Amino acid sequence: MSDHDYTAEKALQTLLRKVGERDEALTERIRIAIDTGKDINENETPNGRKQKTRTYRLKVPYSHKEALAVALKVLRSHFIELPLFINSASANFAEAAVGTPRGPQRQPTATRQVVEDITTMGAGAPKRLEIELQTETQLLNANEDVLNLEPVPQGLIEAERANLDRLEDLTTFLGA
Repeated sequence: MSDHDYTAEKALQTLLRKVGERDEALTERIRIAIDTGKDINENETPNGRKQKTRTYRLKVPYSHKEALAVALKVLRSHFIELPLFINSASANFAEAAVGTPRGPQRQPTATRQVVEDITTMGAGAPKRLEIELQTETQLLNANEDVLNLEPVPQGLIEAERANLDRLEDLTTFLGA
């Protein structure tokens, strides 16, 4: 018996529809995670006496209740965990210094080793974080498919956490 007027299936459909109205790519990520299903161990008992029982993995679809829980995990990772990772990386890179050579570069020889004189700067300054979504060999235009990572205000992350906690309360069902 549910403590809501709706089923897990109806809640999942509504969630996917509402997310799809705002961000179709996020809906697609949720669908992919749900469609992956889960692995279970299946036992096969042979007919003969000398054969052992064989155990193998079988991929089965999630129940509507389990699929709803997976959808909520995807939303939590998108709206909370990913921004926390970005903020952490941004803080770590801000503390790092960038080194540049002070003068003209001398080439090392077989008998002489060159120690570079490096100027460090930028420690404590925010750095621009970018991720290329394609490898260099796949890039056609230099400006395509680069993801800029901007720090997310902590207040916004906490607001999203509260929203997801409320959504979780609305999608908690008793029993199977």
